[in-house]
Amino acid sequence: ALVTLSGVIELVPFLRSRATVLYAQYPAPFTDAVRARTAPRSTFVSFESNALHMAGRKLFVGNDADERGTASLVASAGFDVGRRHRAVVDLYAAPTRARFCRAAAANAIDWVEVEPDVRRASGADARAPGFDAVTPGGRAIRFLDVRGYCGGPSAVSAPSREDSSTPRAAPS
Repeated sequence: ALVTLSGVIELVPFLRSRATVLYAQYPAPFTDAVRARTAPRSTFVSFESNALHMAGRKLFVGNDADERGTASLVASAGFDVGRRHRAVVDLYAAPTRARFCRAAAANAIDWVEVEPDVRRASGADARAPGFDAVTPGGRAIRFLDVRGYCGGPSAVSAPSREDSSTPRAAPS
């Protein structure tokens, strides 16, 4: 009887307590939008690590500012985090559509977060096919549909006239 009584004494404060940090609100409009518009095995480039994981989607490389420990988890799984960060920088800095599409295809990226007000030389911005969403933090973003923008695998493999100085990627 003493063991049971001591357990009840410790249970009372536990039952009255509330979480001090909300890890994730799920389901939410953001996760619902992602789940409704993307395939379950889609790979994203985004700053919304936590919410995308809650939607059941993969990130090419995580965002430690949004979800602590993401980069170390990626590294512990055997992925080269530095190379992945460079690939993301190259993706956003691509000077042409062809280079953007080759970079996305080379890294098997399906969706790229783009800011609604930023225009890129490659055209990989809010004008491209995709869908709009509002993050759990209230930030408006757009997810660019790489396949819709690049026209599928055949459009990615051959360089365009505007980008003929870059050699073709080896078929995968």
